[in-house]
Amino acid sequence: MSRPAGIAFLVPWLTLCAATAAALPNDGLVEAGLKRFEAGDAQAAIALWEQAIRQAPRDPRPHYLLGSAHAQAHHNELALRAYRAALSLDPKLGKVHNELGTLLLETQHPEEALAEFRIATAAEPGLVEAWINLGLMERDRKQYDAAITALGRAASIDPKSSTIVAVAAVQRQKGALSAAEATLRTAIAKNPRSLALQLEFARTLAAAHRCQEAFGVLSRLPNPSEVSATGKAVQKICLE
Repeated sequence: MSRPAGIAFLVPWLTLCAATAAALPNDGLVEAGLKRFEAGDAQAAIALWEQAIRQAPRDPRPHYLLGSAHAQAHHNELALRAYRAALSLDPKLGKVHNELGTLLLETQHPEEALAEFRIATAAEPGLVEAWINLGLMERDRKQYDAAITALGRAASIDPKSSTIVAVAAVQRQKGALSAAEATLRTAIAKNPRSLALQLEFARTLAAAHRCQEAFGVLSRLPNPSEVSATGKAVQKICLE
């Protein structure tokens, strides 16, 4: 699943919260906690955020920060409690729903996780990681149309090669090989140096039993180790 690394990613979100709301008495504590966390002192950060909660109990920010800190430390029950506390104060926080969904999936609660990812994308339609998480879950449930829709939304917001590969791979799994080929050709025309796109293109050609073309794609690629692994997969498909 897609989870932002570290707590640094929260700074723009916290800045946005501060810009769209009146100043709160715990702003200094929230910011001080961020600085302590970024300096590697998680315990001091947690203590500051707990103090921030006592000072402004209706502010969801320190609850969210506590959830992220506890999740990174694998204190799962504390993290779940903190995320849910943040959402009880503001249920429209898509980022929090996404983080909660990720943790629920990690703790073997897939149906609850799926619900959280759906809420996250509805609450914050521009949240790429939530669309990716939703798409990957739908793929794993073999709900291929729903997966393609979700991953396609992610790719339309942030057209990274890895996301486009995920779209094409699900199209291939579904058996929509022409659609997968079209997706990849369009992306490769824009980014011909992407190894990930080229490798998925070879897999798609092999799935369509166009093995000579698939091996032709692989023969033009520069990375022997990556090509070798995909070459074996392509060869296995072509021998079936």
